[in-house]
Amino acid sequence: MKKMYITYMCLCINFLHAILHGMSGLESIAIMMGGQEGASVANEAINSTFQSLSSTISTNQNSLQDSITEFTNNMKTLQQNEMTEVQKVFTHASSHMASQQTDQTNYFKKMEQYVFQTISLQQPPEHYLLSKAAHIDELFALGTMFTPQGPLWKNVFGLGNWEFDHITNSFWQMQTVPLQAAQSSSMLEKQYLQAANSIFTEYFIRKSSYEIQCEITIHQIVYPFFVGIMFNKTRWISGNMDSITKCRLYGVYGSSNEKIGTYFAEQYTTKVKNKEKQVEPITLYPLEQIIQQQVTPQETLSSKAFETIQHQPISLIVRIITSPTKLQFKIWPKQEKEPTEFTTIQSSHKGLYLYHSLGFISAGAIAQFKLLKPTDLLFSDEAQKDFTQEVEALLAPPPKTKEKTKS
Repeated sequence: MKKMYITYMCLCINFLHAILHGMSGLESIAIMMGGQEGASVANEAINSTFQSLSSTISTNQNSLQDSITEFTNNMKTLQQNEMTEVQKVFTHASSHMASQQTDQTNYFKKMEQYVFQTISLQQPPEHYLLSKAAHIDELFALGTMFTPQGPLWKNVFGLGNWEFDHITNSFWQMQTVPLQAAQSSSMLEKQYLQAANSIFTEYFIRKSSYEIQCEITIHQIVYPFFVGIMFNKTRWISGNMDSITKCRLYGVYGSSNEKIGTYFAEQYTTKVKNKEKQVEPITLYPLEQIIQQQVTPQETLSSKAFETIQHQPISLIVRIITSPTKLQFKIWPKQEKEPTEFTTIQSSHKGLYLYHSLGFISAGAIAQFKLLKPTDLLFSDEAQKDFTQEVEALLAPPPKTKEKTKS
């Protein structure tokens, strides 16, 4: 192309040179014809080159457009893949958060249920924790019984006549306190009913299962009556009546001479609808369940022995093996041989096993309780000896004073 362009330029220069030096007409015509022919050749070469360049440019443009299109498609695919992965991560995170929230909600419900089972707050706070708190705390502080040095036994309401007998190393309820408030609709009276005829001591143990053994002697009864053992009883909580009554309970209940048996019950809280159709927690106390026959007797006792109880006391040996979810019971007359089998009951409220305080109830009866196990709740020989001396000193008549002789 460069050569053709130079040739064309040379022809033009020669033509101009001929005109300037006065060439003849024929010569000038010849030169012009030669110039036209060279220009035509040059034009064809230029056109051919231009077409080749245009084709190359067009090819390159198509290739560039294809590359842009491929790049755009690749970017869209990459973005879609990245967005899909981001959506997967977000979906997984959302599901995990929802699962955690569900678990937290379920855990909160369990904790709320546990709180209701452990500390029932069905009464307004001002009744439970304000107006009555100081009074109940005072009763608890002043309710310590006179016993040998060792575990502190409490008779919170001071009703009846609970005493410790240092000669037999046993507790006595020497007054028949009637079981008359059983049908009362007042929750406070129901609690008072169960706490008024009982004594207890706070106890703590780390074992997963342990045995309670007690000798109970019933001397006198007035129907209805209940004589039994409280165990897995909650610790004292300031101002809260449930800490006195909340426990597992096993013993002998008789509503009449024809209906005497052994019963087990444990306190729990349920939810019912009140008159306004609002759901509220209601606590069912162990003794209340037994009195209202909401639990079936474990075994029926012969009424003949209780017909002559005024003249011949009844002595029973009770063995209880307690654990979080299972309880085993055995009871038999002291003069008879111990049964080989335990009665086993599954507990529906294993949260009670968090507590281990123990006590005795004697409502509508005069009874004697001699604790045999746990041994770490028994009083030492030295403590009993000191207590004996204290009792004898209290019972001893005052020394006689010498009368002054008149002068």
